[in-house]
Amino acid sequence: MAPIWSLREFLGRKRQALAAFRAQLVAQPPTPVTLRAAVTVAAG
Repeated sequence: MAPIWSLREFLGRKRQALAAFRAQLVAQPPTPVTLRAAVTVAAG
């Protein structure tokens, strides 16, 4: 099992990635490629 600190770091990175993606969505309308990227990031 992974140490707590690395799990917390992973979740922080995931949150940053989602925030960046959300900002990008505001800047430009979604395309199939960006939607697929969002699903990939959300999944994991």
